[in-house]
Amino acid sequence: MQCNVEIQLQPQQYENERILYYWSDNYIRQLKRGDIFGELKKTISIVILDHEIEALKGIEKLGVKWQIRDDESGKKVLTDRLEISIIELPKAKRIYERDKKNKIGQWMMFLDNPNKEEVVQIMGENEHIRKAIDELEQVSGDEKLRRIAELREKAIRDEQAAMAYAKEHGYEEGKKEGIEAGIKQGIKQGIEQGKKQNQIEIAKKLLQENIKLEKIEKITGLSIEEIKQIQ
Repeated sequence: MQCNVEIQLQPQQYENERILYYWSDNYIRQLKRGDIFGELKKTISIVILDHEIEALKGIEKLGVKWQIRDDESGKKVLTDRLEISIIELPKAKRIYERDKKNKIGQWMMFLDNPNKEEVVQIMGENEHIRKAIDELEQVSGDEKLRRIAELREKAIRDEQAAMAYAKEHGYEEGKKEGIEAGIKQGIKQGIEQGKKQNQIEIAKKLLQENIKLEKIEKITGLSIEEIKQIQ
């Protein structure tokens, strides 16, 4: 079984398509030249969002499983190889407030703010969260280089999606005000904020891999001072 966990900090244009794309990327990576389709394993994407999306509107539940099902009964699954779970942090917080023992809610509280006093208490009670901290993966040099390339490619796609999102929502904001300057300003601010957030997200991941600050500066375009603040 393949499992990919993705954390997305801001809304993106074509969000559902983006989620499916990264699932498919992990699915097809399993096959090498000469392999047969039967060797493909079940691939699960767990997507953690810092916002709520239209597709899950009205579903007050964590870890809803998405698959390919028939459109008549909704019960027959085409294949068990595809599974996507989307977890929205705002919803997870609401559910956790109602049920402090909810395991997924505990994990989301940990991801949202691992230094929060309440989270420290959760870590003491939840053995799996404690083990996750103790057993952080040690990444080899070759894997680091591959991760850098993947992060860079992902940043480009995310930046394009952020620009599309900013243009659409910036236009709507300006249209409401009825001012052409508002349209241009909304687009500009949205693009800048989206680009900056992507740079910060990549820098955080590279810092976790113990990449040198100079290398991170070159990859992300952030200054050494900005990277140190993130660190």
